[in-house]
Order: sequence, then structure tokens, then C-alpha cells
Amino acid sequence: DQLLTNLRIEQPLLLAPPDKNTGPSLGCVSPNGVFFWVKDESGSAPFLYKMGRSVAVPMGQYDDEAYVVTENASLYALTIRNADFLWRFDADKPILRKPEVTAHDVFVTADRLGLYRLDRPTGVPRWLNRDAAGFLAVNQQFVYASDAVGRLLVIDYVRGTTLAQYD
Repeated sequence: DQLLTNLRIEQPLLLAPPDKNTGPSLGCVSPNGVFFWVKDESGSAPFLYKMGRSVAVPMGQYDDEAYVVTENASLYALTIRNADFLWRFDADKPILRKPEVTAHDVFVTADRLGLYRLDRPTGVPRWLNRDAAGFLAVNQQFVYASDAVGRLLVIDYVRGTTLAQYD
């Protein structure tokens, strides 16, 4: 296939765990925005999803799901095993960091806009914290982030409000 001939891989591959029907699967993305799935050594043709824009940052992953950011400030959620489209989130500004993914959430930082908390299964935004410039960690009560000058922020997990900041 001509499309596959011109694909380059410049990012780490994502390894999806085996399911009951197949072995492990690899998810790949080319710099020009083509996500493809490589099943196994059988040589079967990979599944493709073309986003139409260049990929901006490394992919995020949770289990069999890949999270791909494109240069037009969009975040795509795709299954690794068959490149099925799950949802798309459009930020108002470019997303310049890798999406950080947990069992319940996807955290993305939009340039000079703030930190979004998205619902992982649906992509629906739960909140935007305009103080935060980077995600650090999360637990059931708090999100830990950094601001533009590197201070530690403690953010309420449910409401997204900044509770404290530390130098």
C-alpha cells in the first residue's frame, strides 16, 4: 500500500496488552498524523486512522487506548488494537505536552491556557485550571501541577480550583 510506504515512525510505540483473541498489539503514529496498528508477525495489513494533521507531542496510553495530540490543538482517543476512533477533544490553544492518562481521566495542558481534566471514557471536559501549566500527579482528592514559573499547585480534584501553591 502506497500510504504505508511513506510512513515514518519517530515516536515510541505503544504496546497494548493481549486480549482473548490476539496477542499483544503495537500502536504507531507517523509525524504526518497517521495512526496505525500492527497486530503481530502474521503480516496482516494494519488498521489505519488518518487524523489529517501533524502529530505535536508523544502519545499517551491507558490499556488498549492511545491518546494522540495534533498540531491543530486536537486530542484524539483511539483504540490501539484496531485504530477505532473513540472521541476527539479540541483545545483553544496548542497542546504542547504529552497527555497524562489515568483510569478515569486524561490531563492535557494547553499553551498559556491551563490544565484540562477530561473524562477518559468520553473526552468530556470536567474542568480547566488556568493557573496550571503542567500536570505532575493525582490522587482521589487532589491534582498536583506546576504553574508557569515552577511553583507546586494543589488543585481540588472534583472542582478544579487551586487550593494552595508552594515555591
